[in-house]
Amino acid sequence: MKVSSKDKRIKAIMKGHPTPVVSVRGLPRGIAPKIQLIITQLIAAQNLSVACSANPQWRCHQWKGKSTWSIDVQGSTRLLFDYDNATHEISGMVYDDPH
Repeated sequence: MKVSSKDKRIKAIMKGHPTPVVSVRGLPRGIAPKIQLIITQLIAAQNLSVACSANPQWRCHQWKGKSTWSIDVQGSTRLLFDYDNATHEISGMVYDDPH
């Protein structure tokens, strides 16, 4: 899948792909490697359904009444993004605590 982001922290992680990222300014310690692993698995998957089925710990779900999807990272923090089912592209990915 193609993955794009509007969050500069996520872009920094994606720029380092596939080289392991230890930390990124603006993210809590230890979060960057988790996000990089998620992004790597999303890129390798055929579509979002396959990626989410293979990783139930992500608690991947679409927000009710919205086109936004959510993947758990740690605690109440999430990767939020839009997913185009026709092209299998993820866009506008951000790291956020929506609560």
